[in-house]
Amino acid sequence: MMKNNFSSQNKLTKSELDLIHENTVSILENEGILIDNKKALEVFKNNGIKTKNKKVYISRQRLEKTISKITQSFELKARNPKHNIEIGNDTSIMGPPLGPPFIYENDDRRYGTYDDYIKLIKFCHSNPYIDIVGGDIIAPTDIDKDNRHKKMFYATVKYSDKALIGTGSGEEEIQDILNMSEILFGKDKLKNNHYILKMIGASSPLSYNNTALNTLINLANYSQPIALYSQILAGMTGPLTIAGLLTQQNAEILSGAVLTHLINSNTPVIYSTTSSVTDMKSGNITVGNGQYAKIIAAVAQIADYYDLPSLVAGGITDATTNNNQAGFETMLNMYTSLESGVDIIVYSMGSISEYLGVSYDKLRNDIALLKTLDNFQKHIDVNKETIARGTIKEVGADNNFMTHSHTMERLENRLGEKINPNIKLSEIYEKPKLNEKIDLKLKNV
Repeated sequence: MMKNNFSSQNKLTKSELDLIHENTVSILENEGILIDNKKALEVFKNNGIKTKNKKVYISRQRLEKTISKITQSFELKARNPKHNIEIGNDTSIMGPPLGPPFIYENDDRRYGTYDDYIKLIKFCHSNPYIDIVGGDIIAPTDIDKDNRHKKMFYATVKYSDKALIGTGSGEEEIQDILNMSEILFGKDKLKNNHYILKMIGASSPLSYNNTALNTLINLANYSQPIALYSQILAGMTGPLTIAGLLTQQNAEILSGAVLTHLINSNTPVIYSTTSSVTDMKSGNITVGNGQYAKIIAAVAQIADYYDLPSLVAGGITDATTNNNQAGFETMLNMYTSLESGVDIIVYSMGSISEYLGVSYDKLRNDIALLKTLDNFQKHIDVNKETIARGTIKEVGADNNFMTHSHTMERLENRLGEKINPNIKLSEIYEKPKLNEKIDLKLKNV
């Protein structure tokens, strides 16, 4: 977690934000959104929103009225109350990568395993910057897919007591996770509080598939926070222009936000993105050339336009090795995320090769990167004591300040301390306690 003391430089003017909104309304009223789920269609229909075949058409009045009622901030509770976090204030919450299949280690790329998953959960638990843990940090391919979501969730709550990102997708898998959460927190507490953050994506262009909608419906019924995102590839699944991408994305996210609020008005919605531009020569996604950073900044503004919390993938890079390119691209995207006041930054460390991998080497380097950013954003205290006018007078010319009391009294701050990227968090990991009866019940789900 970091305080947002950066000076934000907006990429979009008020008139440009208004223009994106106006064209979003036009899309929702005219083209509509494809909703491939009978239950979701019934929710729209029963609330007086026009449906035709599998499409919904949301009017300006209904859109603006509904979005204005969604909560601007909320508390995401953890198993250990000291790790509860407020989302939507002046801090940026940090989270891990979500969904990469590959581990990069010792110049080798391989599929992730359950041992990798546990190792990464422990890393996140020990890391002072990471606030939320779990989700698909890495896909453990040595676990059968039918049980993978349960094993990952169990590992998360066994090896960490920080706030949770949910695993699994679809009606059955999400219900498994909710059942396990009832064991962990209690049914009433789960339904009346926010414990599990889950990212749910649109199927660009302009649609939501059945699996995503079943996930949304189940979580919304339990009041669990939903981060609605688009992953548009400009020029492939959306317009090549960034303005066009932002407008299409806006229609997709806001339609999902309306549905979420209609299901349960107590469910928080986070305005999110993993959209980027496409290298039209190769057809590959690209996140390191500055265009993605502009999308991050714009998304933060658009979320603020609707008074919604924001989420982006921050520390990502096109680099396939932990090299200089990985460093400067990660720094650009993380700096932009923090400077823009993004509320939740996932992929905040360790990500490599766009969204495809986690690098153990880069995890260590990114700790140093975040420490550097943290040092930079801290306010410079200017007052009578820190100006040190009397100390300057006492030391005078042709002398030094090393042994003066003003220096010695402040050595703990060590402003010039060099940052060590080789810190081993595994050496300071302390396993949190989990009630034995709850542990046994979770194992048997």
